[in-house]
Amino acid sequence: MGIISYAQNYEDVILWRALGGLEDGFYLDVGANDPEELSVTKWFYDQGWHGINLEPSEEYYQLLCKARPRDVNLQKGAGERKCHQKFYEIPQTGLSTTDSEIAEGHKEKGFEVIEKEISIVPLAEVCEEYVGDREIHFLKIDVEGGEAAVLKGMDFHKFRPWVLVIEATLPLSTELSVDWDEMVRRNGYQFTMFDGLSYYYVAEEKSAELESKLSIPANVFDGFVQVDKVRLAEERDALKKEVQYLKGTHPVDCLIDPRFDFPWKAIQPGSRIIIYGGGVVGKTYLHQLLAVPYCKLIAICDRHPANTGVKEVPVITLAELAGLDASTYDTVLIAIEREEVAREIRNSLELAGLDVHKVKWLDPARNA
Repeated sequence: MGIISYAQNYEDVILWRALGGLEDGFYLDVGANDPEELSVTKWFYDQGWHGINLEPSEEYYQLLCKARPRDVNLQKGAGERKCHQKFYEIPQTGLSTTDSEIAEGHKEKGFEVIEKEISIVPLAEVCEEYVGDREIHFLKIDVEGGEAAVLKGMDFHKFRPWVLVIEATLPLSTELSVDWDEMVRRNGYQFTMFDGLSYYYVAEEKSAELESKLSIPANVFDGFVQVDKVRLAEERDALKKEVQYLKGTHPVDCLIDPRFDFPWKAIQPGSRIIIYGGGVVGKTYLHQLLAVPYCKLIAICDRHPANTGVKEVPVITLAELAGLDASTYDTVLIAIEREEVAREIRNSLELAGLDVHKVKWLDPARNA
């Protein structure tokens, strides 16, 4: 499988075509929004890149902090000068804006608009503090009408992103809004393409190398697949395997203890889990997942790893679990029969620094 595209308009596919050969690349994402849904940088992060995300929305900022520990995540807006400014947040959308007219238009269409005050910082200051003398391989700007102010706050003489991707239409519209285009060109950037949503530019000093790769929309020859199709395929395969399991076509020895059953309905198909507890319940869950790979089992955590006898997956200690990057797993499933013991374990996990929202216990006897 080639690139998995998470972006709204396949921006990640186009950028990967131009920049995918780089190792340890660096991006600057202004208006980053969700770390996965419609994200231009998600694929790059998964390939080892990192960068800076500016996102004033509390909801999305917190998600970025959890999902992107290698990135610098700033709960700020970008603008021409350092100040505080009104911010019109439209929850659970990518439509939040600093433009009062745009916000009023969304309100008239029935969107909830919450007025807040946020910190604004010039991109030049962000780069001075966090970029230093390293290369910025691409700068993406999607701020729902505030693009000109963001660009005015950048020092393009000192900091030279190789590629710029700037949203060029009014929100929820095909109408162009590019009063900043001339400013970008004056700063030594060459226009390469309009993809229906964004303008693409390449730094003049990189045009010979990159212009042709940034002048064609995403197409079949890029060998990409939409993330929604990947998710549907994973869910379909998981459901097929679950049906096989329920029909009894799984190996007879997959149940260590027939009283217990993996909590199929409570765990998302294809999710990444760590089982806490290498006893009877944990081993039952393990063998059921080996027979029906409904989700990805990363490891089993146990206080005494050597005593579990488990060889099919890594067995780790609590200290090793606490040291894992939280973005590498979705759920820690406590595989213990008694609820009061599970509560004690949950408290221990919280004290060890784990995100308790990722920790689950379900009565294994009631799953059966």
